[in-house]
Amino acid sequence: MFYVYKIINLTNGRYYIGVHKSNNFEDDGYMGSGKLIKKSILKYGIENFMKIKLFEYDTADAAYLKEKELIGLSDELCYNLHEGGKGGWDYVNKLNLPNCMNSPEVVKRMKSSRKITYDSN
Repeated sequence: MFYVYKIINLTNGRYYIGVHKSNNFEDDGYMGSGKLIKKSILKYGIENFMKIKLFEYDTADAAYLKEKELIGLSDELCYNLHEGGKGGWDYVNKLNLPNCMNSPEVVKRMKSSRKITYDSN
């Protein structure tokens, strides 16, 4: 299921609108991917934010269309930096871009590098 949600900063009324794919919207803990909302959550603390579900859709396209309709970039209270209407891994995967993570050799090198880093720390 795809959800259009709104995150509201309870200290200043600013908000973020996004789309999230989830099987359990209420309990998955997701709080947006926008740069400004992430910085604001760090600054004010997660306890000062409220996430509400606005709409739910069966398809990503329908959810992103609604997101684009709702985002008002001219609203100074809006954390969104882009007009919306695209995003997430479903969107990225639709682009059919080369994905190095599909290469067993790359994955092997990354695992080896990660192990070295963990062992040295």
